[in-house]
Amino acid sequence: MKPAKWKALIADDEPAARRGVRQLLAAFPEFVVAGECRNGAEVLAALENSSPDVVFLDVQIRASTVLK
Repeated sequence: MKPAKWKALIADDEPAARRGVRQLLAAFPEFVVAGECRNGAEVLAALENSSPDVVFLDVQIRASTVLK
């Protein structure tokens, strides 16, 4: 039986930070990047559309409504 993949969502307003997280996750075959977000509105949409298993969220991302 093939192991399940964890769908990861990367959320950060800095492109370099998103790229860094993506590169780190590439070392772990059990993860697949389901999407990347630049702001809170994109995070909310991605949570509804892609149903990620884990979210790598910049806690200082713009639009603090993500955590409300």
